[in-house]
Amino acid sequence: MDHFPQKEAQRKAGIAARRALPDEVRSAANAALCRRIAALDCFRNARTLLAYAAFGGEVDLSTLLAEA
Repeated sequence: MDHFPQKEAQRKAGIAARRALPDEVRSAANAALCRRIAALDCFRNARTLLAYAAFGGEVDLSTLLAEA
């Protein structure tokens, strides 16, 4: 059974919904997520971090990385 068309449709719908968020809502959500991650023991105790550059409305982790 090929699930690719269904997965692709869900992916596109998720991207569209994310991009439709007002900037202030997206910014507040980014800040909240960064705070939650920064509070985790595994983050605070990590010696190495792997991150990505946000693209197309993805979660912006730049605040979190600046704290690291």
